[in-house]
Amino acid sequence: MTSLFRSLEADDLTEDERPIFDVLKASLYYPSTPDVLAQRLSDDIVFFCKSAREGEDPGAILSIVLTVVFDMIACIPADHEWQDAWAKAITCLRGQEPLPPRGDIMPQELSWQDMTLFQQEQRELTDRHKGAKDVSQWRNVTSFNARLYASGVTNTHYFPLWDLRDTVEMHDSAATVPRDDMWVATEWVVRCADRIFEFMRHTDEPVEEKEERACKFGKKFAAMEGVGLLSVQRWNLWKQWFEREKSRLEGDHTADLAVLTRILEVVKKMHEAEEEGERQDSLLRSTEHDLIENTRNE
Repeated sequence: MTSLFRSLEADDLTEDERPIFDVLKASLYYPSTPDVLAQRLSDDIVFFCKSAREGEDPGAILSIVLTVVFDMIACIPADHEWQDAWAKAITCLRGQEPLPPRGDIMPQELSWQDMTLFQQEQRELTDRHKGAKDVSQWRNVTSFNARLYASGVTNTHYFPLWDLRDTVEMHDSAATVPRDDMWVATEWVVRCADRIFEFMRHTDEPVEEKEERACKFGKKFAAMEGVGLLSVQRWNLWKQWFEREKSRLEGDHTADLAVLTRILEVVKKMHEAEEEGERQDSLLRSTEHDLIENTRNE
């Protein structure tokens, strides 16, 4: 069987990375159920961090481990079962016992519940693969990130916003969007529409300049009036863009069917997210009404 990691195996892994890669690869290829595999991968990560030498920070080991993990994920196709296994492994990781403080310089406990360190590494490693010559690496890493965000393990709210901005908000038509950019943007909506919608409708507008820059509009949306950076109005503009492109592509016999298929799925997911949001609002209103009535009757 041809290894998915042959390109990675051909690279010069560092002395620290090679044993980590060998162990994680062996775990992936060992026959097991998805849940068992996820737990094994999680245990592998903890094992490496526990193996820190005297005076060595487990967080520094985790940084090396995550570099290898993301390099491996970049080699795993978006629709491969190992993508799901890795996403479940990170979920399992949050249930692991924290590691006590170690290291010579400002030792700190390594808590698996706190995903701050993971998300810092995630941002850096994602950017690295985004610039790779093999664009499939960026697609694969994005699919993994979207799985984590959809599951609630990470709060990388700005990741989908940035990719949607770089496509929908920078182009009048899907025809001018690079194919891989379109795939990446739609992957977020296909997997995470519910979370994106909830974030856009329940998050206050940014007040810090740094946050405003992070949320800024793309050039095609920059002149929009009355649209908040984090708002349902912005979500609606994305939806209108996709619906317009859906209609255009459906009437074009030369249209790229792969792009059309993705856009059809996006429109469907966006409508479903809105329906779920309305359902949740209705339940909340009903609960509030019942509480008021009960209070009156007491």
